[in-house]
Amino acid sequence: SVWEMMMPFAFGAALVMADEDIIREPEKMKAYIKQTGASISSLPPAYYRQSGVQFDKLVVTAGSASSKDIVEKAIQKGVYLNSYGPTEVTVCATDWKCEKGDSIPDVIPIGRPVTNQQVVIKKDGKLCGYYVPGEICVGGKGVARGYLNQPELTDEKFVIDSNVMSRVYHTGDLGRWLPDGNIEYLGRNDEQVKIRGYRIEIQEIQQVLLGIPEITDGVIMVRESEDGNQYICAYYVAERPIDKSAVRAEIAKALPSYMIPSKFLQMDQIPVTVNGKPDKKALPVQMEDFQEEYVAPESDAEIAVCEAFESALGIDKVGMKTSFFEAGGDSIKAMLVVSRLREAGYEVTVKTVLQGRLPELIVHDMTKLSEQDADYETVTGEVKNTPVIEEFLNDWNLSNPAHFNQAMTFPVEGANMKLVQDALEAVVEHHDMLRSVLKDGKLVIQPYERGTNFTLEEADGTGEHDYELWAQNICTRVQESIDLAGGPLVKAVLFHGDKDYLFVCMHHLVIDGVSLRIFGEDFSRAYEQIKATGKAVLPGKTMSFKAWSELLSQYPEQYMEDAELACWNKAVSNIQNLSLEIENVPENDKQTKPTAVFTRSLSLSEEQTDDFLRRTNHAFHTEHNDILLGALASAVQKLTGQEHVSVMLESHGRVQLDKNVNIERTIGWFTCSYPVNLSCRKTAKQNIILAKEAIRDIPNGGIGCGMLPKDSKKNVDIYFNYLGEMVRDTDPIYPLGESVAKENALPGAIKFNGFVVNKQLQFSIQGDSRILTEEQLQNLARLYKESLCEMIQYCASLSESERTKSDYSSVTMKNEDLQYIRSQYPDVEDIYTLSPLQKGMMFHNIQSGSGTEYVLQTVYTWNGILHKDILRQATELLAWQYQVLRTAFVDYRFVSTPLQVVLKDRKIEWNEHDFTALDEQSQDENMKKLVREDVERGFDLIDDALMRMDVIQYAQGKYDLIVTAHHIIMDGWSSSAIIGNLISLYMKLEKGISYDELKQEITAKNQNQSQYSDYINWIEKRSKKTAMSYWGKLLEGYEESAAITPVRKPEKQSSNMIRADYEVSTELTEKLRQTAAGCNVTINTITETVWGILLQKYNHINDVVFGKVVSGRNAEIRNIEEMTGLFINTIPVRETVTEETKVSDLLLAMQNQSNESGNYDYCALADIQSASGIGENLVKTLYVYENYYIDTNVVSRDDAANMEFTLGMKQVREQTNYALTVSVNITLDTMHWNIMYNPNEYAEEEIHAIYRRI
Repeated sequence: SVWEMMMPFAFGAALVMADEDIIREPEKMKAYIKQTGASISSLPPAYYRQSGVQFDKLVVTAGSASSKDIVEKAIQKGVYLNSYGPTEVTVCATDWKCEKGDSIPDVIPIGRPVTNQQVVIKKDGKLCGYYVPGEICVGGKGVARGYLNQPELTDEKFVIDSNVMSRVYHTGDLGRWLPDGNIEYLGRNDEQVKIRGYRIEIQEIQQVLLGIPEITDGVIMVRESEDGNQYICAYYVAERPIDKSAVRAEIAKALPSYMIPSKFLQMDQIPVTVNGKPDKKALPVQMEDFQEEYVAPESDAEIAVCEAFESALGIDKVGMKTSFFEAGGDSIKAMLVVSRLREAGYEVTVKTVLQGRLPELIVHDMTKLSEQDADYETVTGEVKNTPVIEEFLNDWNLSNPAHFNQAMTFPVEGANMKLVQDALEAVVEHHDMLRSVLKDGKLVIQPYERGTNFTLEEADGTGEHDYELWAQNICTRVQESIDLAGGPLVKAVLFHGDKDYLFVCMHHLVIDGVSLRIFGEDFSRAYEQIKATGKAVLPGKTMSFKAWSELLSQYPEQYMEDAELACWNKAVSNIQNLSLEIENVPENDKQTKPTAVFTRSLSLSEEQTDDFLRRTNHAFHTEHNDILLGALASAVQKLTGQEHVSVMLESHGRVQLDKNVNIERTIGWFTCSYPVNLSCRKTAKQNIILAKEAIRDIPNGGIGCGMLPKDSKKNVDIYFNYLGEMVRDTDPIYPLGESVAKENALPGAIKFNGFVVNKQLQFSIQGDSRILTEEQLQNLARLYKESLCEMIQYCASLSESERTKSDYSSVTMKNEDLQYIRSQYPDVEDIYTLSPLQKGMMFHNIQSGSGTEYVLQTVYTWNGILHKDILRQATELLAWQYQVLRTAFVDYRFVSTPLQVVLKDRKIEWNEHDFTALDEQSQDENMKKLVREDVERGFDLIDDALMRMDVIQYAQGKYDLIVTAHHIIMDGWSSSAIIGNLISLYMKLEKGISYDELKQEITAKNQNQSQYSDYINWIEKRSKKTAMSYWGKLLEGYEESAAITPVRKPEKQSSNMIRADYEVSTELTEKLRQTAAGCNVTINTITETVWGILLQKYNHINDVVFGKVVSGRNAEIRNIEEMTGLFINTIPVRETVTEETKVSDLLLAMQNQSNESGNYDYCALADIQSASGIGENLVKTLYVYENYYIDTNVVSRDDAANMEFTLGMKQVREQTNYALTVSVNITLDTMHWNIMYNPNEYAEEEIHAIYRRI
């Protein structure tokens, strides 16, 4: 361009211009630079990246988007300048400068306007604010007069702009202003495409691709298949072969699933045009599909869940790996998914949809409805007042409570009164609450009787001058006519005119926003069915609202934990201190001013709404409400400057209190309200994250707040409710009339009601004239829209997502805890609390100051061929497969609660020892020393890898494998599975299956596999109050301590526990089996009872308590039998006998106790001991029944048949803090009793005596 030619002459420098043949050969170009002494260049980014040339003073790139790697390379020797300027503006329009030491953003901006140039960014004719994308328009000295002989194109592109008072050129390039005054280039207007309903930014994907460290060049483009479907292609260049799955995985870390390319191709170089820009026309069309991008549903259930996603989310081609949240899902849409699945014949909960996220995970927890009986039973009678109904009737003090409705319309072309009447009858008969009336302050469901449970009138507006006003007045009249006591509470009008439509209104007492959708779907279904067949068949009923209200009344006693009650008491007590700090309407004006409601409406464009629904949540793993409330916090901060404000949220209230509760298709007023303390900060990021975490901290969806005593509740200034996307976006909007009487004063000062209709996010913001002025409400509405647009654009602009506190499994972690963890561990995959037994082990570890407690060690013999490098690779894959092997325990001194972290990369410690030069005796001595020292070394729970493997080689084909681990990460069940999988992985690698292929296979399996964190969260969600009540009753009145006191002090002293093994004869084992069968109990019950009787005899008492180790694997978690970790727990067992007790009765009592205790075996023993009042003396001995299969051969039969080696168990070391532990197991036909004891307390002969008494 002109400046490139003139710059050197202006400063007395030389201009050199390389021939085309030199430019095309990078080595020739490098030699040419050296020969001419050129120190400044102006090159296209693609050429600079591919050629590897370097300049000493200045590198200028222009012509296409630059990237971080280019800048990093350029500033090694000189200064970098990124320039932008289309041909039509003659010379450079903007530039961005970077020198060594400057921070480099992930996306390289095109800078600021150069001298004598102006830039405006506009969208729909309006100037854009920060982060808002728009078209880049350039004005100033360099703008051309137009296109030669093309007057129409000139008039279109070169326009007088009032903002700069001159002609500007509309470039067709997209960009946005950044807060620092730079401009970020977003690509061409024509590079914005829609695929499967999503708007895709090509430039955004390309920036992420070029940000992958090993990729040196790349291009993203969209192609179209023969069947008309569009797909994203990624072309990339790297110095070594990079598997497409690895590239895809890196992109997936930064972008939502719908922006991930489906085809990938690695190339030697990206073809360029003569101008040095990527030549997209020259890129190969034939590319290899990435199969994981779209996994099609196959079974009927898979097809049903994918179609339910498509219907609820409004997108096409949902696959088994489509993320519900990334596709725009929220809790309201989850209900729609559940509803669609129910229509398709499947039962699933909203919780499953929200937690599963992916169809491939949700499908596992679906139940075929044909296996259940559909419920059509009619419900009548009095309904208990739920908290929201109680507040409406007794607290809100509305001037006209009868005029407080929900309304909707339906297009019904060519409908007649009978058809509409029949459809409404079917719906009102099916949904019992719609037949309610109010009697003596209670809703009473009336029996169904045709023609009495709703009213329907007909209105013909043909010829009406102002049809809309006429219809509006009729709708308002009908809504005003509802009589709460006399009923009915459902009224409808069939309108005729230009188009036929049905208007229906229902009093809010019997319906809410979610119910309104259910009503609409069922009416439409009944209408079409009757029209086609003369009969309506609606889906089976879910739990009635009457039954729900009774269940909800039991919430404080049955479901509310102390922590939840404390949470709500604190939130309510803070309300007055967190009110909206505005100047209230003077008292004099309040007395004279009639009650009135100001209303302000705002709406976003379709494009902004699409960004809100599809492109905001990925940034911080949010839901839509988080963004909306973050914007409210920002608006309040701008309006008043305050740092906190209390907001009353209204949620759908449909919480699944019990696994048997299904209210997904129930109509009623379920809504619940609860206060949230919003932190108001100055940045979008802070407000979004703080709002998100405030909502995530709400227990049980806020349902417990309504259970607080009436006198503890206080009014909140701001009420907020987001209803989500309305279902029928494409339907025309008809008049509804006034659903709420104007004289009905709102609770609080301001009420936000938001929803998406006709593809636009809209808010109705109402203010109480007694509390604030119309101007104040106008300012708040303006600031809210401004803040919301800012947040949407900010989130949409982020190429990488950031996890916050609630994105990890821990439900008790605080923000400060997360900050500390991130400072200590760079790459964290997950964070969660400890299981009850893990807490106990950590406590003992801290108390003793020794790392040797709970050290598990097994020595295996390995005879035959051993490829140590392959076995080491297998250990790395093993750690990748099992999260517990990558676990570290956070230093308890710096966090608020005990926490463990799963690291993304932690290898099992690997050590090799060569004893081949030693004689046999020395080998044995050194092995024993190594084993002993390994145990004595113990584990640092904070810093150490918690599993070690040592390989000792004695000779060719003769090895020992020492596996040492801390008990805190695994139990016996888990350790057996881990070693078996280690050998399996070793053999696969030995067969030639690549490391990368196995890692991908493990990654895919782990996505469908429950993790140890699921078990921890299962424990966290159990009712501690109910469980501790059970343990309290079981141990009530117990004051003894059942130990076996040693007769004398043993002579031997050792730091290791000793295990004594005893075998019961086959004959006696068989007799025990027969006895168990005859008494209808298990062998476990018999041996457990025997241990209790023994303790009674030793202590000369008839009432004893001892500890029992339970597997912990009765939790309702999918595939729990395949999971690894420390699932076991210790619980107390109480055994009481009298002289009249029969053995058969005692056995049945013990088995019943075991079954009942199994429902509460997740409690920490320390908590149970503390509550008992006896403390640590409650449990003095431990009983274990090992009912899992112990394979001493370690490996599976299939692997054993193909092994070039044999593996056997040589010795096992266990450790516990109990002085005496007895365990029982049966292998084949023989029972084994094992007594593990502390040799510092018990002598060997005393252990023999104990067994003889057994």
